[in-house]
Amino acid sequence: MNTESLVGSPIGKVFARILAAAMESRFRYRFFGPTNILEGVDDLRGQAVLEVGCGTGFFTGSNGAFGSVTD
Repeated sequence: MNTESLVGSPIGKVFARILAAAMESRFRYRFFGPTNILEGVDDLRGQAVLEVGCGTGFFTGSNGAFGSVTD
């Protein structure tokens, strides 16, 4: 079964909604929040960092805590 047929099926639509809800859940932010994840990263000052991919902006709100956004 390919991804397109799975997403188009009724089960796939329910599964996608559950995953979307989990991505924005309070549980994820509480236990796997951006700050908790980024604490394990080495010092990134003076380095360019690129987050590739589409998403909900999970790391966007906390990037000020780890540095500044530059052009």
